[in-house]
Amino acid sequence: MNKPMNKPVNKPMNKRAPVNLRSLLFDGLADAAGCLAGALLGLGMGQLMGLDLPAGSFSNSSLIGIALIVAGASFGVRLARHWRGRFRSAAVAPAHPDAGGKG
Repeated sequence: MNKPMNKPVNKPMNKRAPVNLRSLLFDGLADAAGCLAGALLGLGMGQLMGLDLPAGSFSNSSLIGIALIVAGASFGVRLARHWRGRFRSAAVAPAHPDAGGKG
């Protein structure tokens, strides 16, 4: 008695999860806005402290001004990601504590 041969099933090897483009666009724009706002805040703080950033040389005041801009930009991105996380958790959380579905 002959057994039928099992044919191999053609499945894609790399199956990707669906991508939500709006979510990715929102993430990128939030990061960019946070970076820009933080960098401008760092630049303003440097100017208030009397640091001359566009001096054209690598003096101590110029390097400290650049460090303030970089620190402000990284703080802005961190703040934007924190805000984004709170925004998403507020959208997922129930509106009232009693509406959690406890019985």
